[in-house]
Order: sequence, then C-alpha cells, then structure tokens
Amino acid sequence: MAPRAPTDPPGETKTIAGRYLIGRDRLLAPGRLSYAGGRILETRPIPEEETLAALRSESCVPWILPGLIELQVNGFAGIDLQTAGAEELHDLGRHLAREGVAAFLPTLITAPIPALCDRLRTFRDGLADRPPDAAEVLGFHLEGPFLSPEKPGVHDPSLMLDPERGLLEELQDAAGGGIRLMTFAPELDGALDCIAHCATLGIVPALGHTAASYTRCKEAIDAGARFATHLGNAMPPLKARDPGPVGACLEDPLVTVGLIADLVHGDAGFLRTVWKAKGPRRIALTTDAVAAAGLPNGEHHLGGLEVRSEAGVVRDREGRLAGSALRPAHGLANFAQATGAGPLALARIGATNAAELLGLGDERGALEPGLRSDLAAWQDLEGPQPRLLALRLLDREPPVSG
Repeated sequence: MAPRAPTDPPGETKTIAGRYLIGRDRLLAPGRLSYAGGRILETRPIPEEETLAALRSESCVPWILPGLIELQVNGFAGIDLQTAGAEELHDLGRHLAREGVAAFLPTLITAPIPALCDRLRTFRDGLADRPPDAAEVLGFHLEGPFLSPEKPGVHDPSLMLDPERGLLEELQDAAGGGIRLMTFAPELDGALDCIAHCATLGIVPALGHTAASYTRCKEAIDAGARFATHLGNAMPPLKARDPGPVGACLEDPLVTVGLIADLVHGDAGFLRTVWKAKGPRRIALTTDAVAAAGLPNGEHHLGGLEVRSEAGVVRDREGRLAGSALRPAHGLANFAQATGAGPLALARIGATNAAELLGLGDERGALEPGLRSDLAAWQDLEGPQPRLLALRLLDREPPVSG
C-alpha cells in the first residue's frame, strides 16, 4: 500500500514526515515539518534513533516539496481562460491543485484592449469566492497585446499594439492591480518606457514574442525586464553575430527564464544548455498549458483559434505550436531526466524561483518556518511519471488527493 499524507482536521499543530524534505536549498533526509494556522512552524531532521520508526509510519511520505507555482496557464482540462467565467477559473484551480500546483497566474493572450479588460474584471470579481480546494490565483499574466507581429506564434498580429502607459494603466486598473507579469517585445515603440513604468504598477516585465536584437534586449533588462517568456520560442535563435533575446537572457544574472519542458518547445539538449547557463536559481518551469492539457487527443480552442492536441502536442491548423498539453509535474520529470537536476533544484525551478520573481519569496514557495507555503507530497518525483499523493494547502484545508 502506498504511503499517504495525513488528513487531520485544521486548528491544531500538525506534523508530516518525509523520506526527503526539501527546504529552501537544503535537504533533510529524512525530515519533519510542523505547521498550524496556515504557517510552517518548524522543519527539522529526524534523529537517527527515530529514523526507522518514522519511515515506517503511515504519516511518512517519500518526498515533500513546496507546491508548484505556475506562471503561465492559458487553460486546462477543457477550460479556456480566453472565454471562461469566474466559476470556470475556480474549476481550473481545482484541476491544477490535483496536479500539485499550489498557486498560478491565469494567462491571457493577445486580444483587443476592451476584451482583455472585460476578462480581467470577470476574474478579479470572482476571486473573492475562491474555493478552499483550488490552487490560488496570485495575479494575472498578460501575454499580449504588446508583442511583435514578426514573432506572433498563434497570436493574431492584427491585434498587437505598441505599448503605451495609458493602455498599461487601463489594463492594470481593470485587473484591480492584479497584473503581476506582462510580456513585451522590447523593440516596439514605447516598450522601454512601459517596461520601466511597470515597477510603479507592481508588474514584472517579461521579454517574449520578440525579434529584438541582443542590444535592445539588454536595454530592456536595464529598464527592468526580469523574465523571459518561453525562452527560445517566438524569438530568433542564438546567433554568433547577434545573440538576440536568447543570448541576452542567458547571459544576464538578473533574468529568470521560463521553460516549457515538454521536449517539443525545447528538446533535451536545449534544456541542458539553459541549465548550464542559468543554474538552479534563474529558471522557472512553466507549462503554457491550454484547454487541451489533461485531456485525451482531440480538437480544442484557444480563444477563437481551433487547435488540435495529438500525442501531447498542441498545434493550430497551420501546424504552429499553440501552447502545450503538458502536465506540470511531467515538466519537472522531463527536466530532471534531461539535465540530471536533483530535488533541491527541482524545488527551486518548480516553485521557489517563481515566488521570488513575483516578490513573494518571504511568503511562499519554500518549506521554511514562517512561510505560508503549501506543500506537495510525492510518491515518485524522479521517475518518468511522478505521482502526487496529496497537495496540502496549509492555509486552506482540506488537502487535495491526487
């Protein structure tokens, strides 16, 4: 019988033990974690004389890591955020919780400004009724409309706009201040000014869907850009005479790069290259998941676009990649197998780095005393099909079994 996470009622101090407990850049093997009132109280190693009894206990699980934090989710399990209502957003959060995701950024792609504002208001107004068994919405990611028509991917280039402070503020106002991440093509007129202005609005600027030169990307980083949206996709390849966005983001220690580790958006060799260049502290795995994720092969939608999922790959009718059907934990497993990254690194690239990017590192994303971080208990983290035992949402009981 597989070990299981405990299901004690809330209101008292509770303890969970793990064969491997991952703190912030430290491994307790084995370790215990105590928590109460939505906060972690203590993490500690299990004394040698107690090890055998602890590992045999039904309350001991193999792996305990922070719950995953997803920076780019367009949909999941048949739910398309480009058209979904507030209740469907809650349902999507429930699906993600069953995948080990504790918190996420709902992501909207390029659309007219009034339509984006309407989407943001709909989601903003529904967050107060978030159910206790759903992954938490940390804010929103806008992947458009301030993108380059030269690198649209499946976005509609006719709807792309040059960035303007007024439009940026209009969108943030519609979101109730909830936009936390926004992707820009830095070569557009007004982009550098808006990237710098993001700091006053609480938005982390990202580079993506861009044909910009290396020099322009470095200027954008100097202006405040701190993330690369799905590095290597919808941007020029690395070149000797112009390293472009890939080179600028790999080189700069201030930039965290987003990777879709489905082995399609980037193969194993690319993942290894990024791993060697950036190390464990400047990579955040994302799925770029669309409604097809978590479902069998078939026809789906991404906004008004018809897409097809086949063997885990989502494309439009012209064969262009249209997000992914990647399940979050499978991205971790793919990355681990491609790079040899161990559990300490996986905790960082699955949760800690995303929390720190959003300015939430003192609140969540790691299993350390005082943090509100949620934990995920895994049966097998290192194999090709990692299995979630439970996602314990420490500030929102009950746990979600997977």
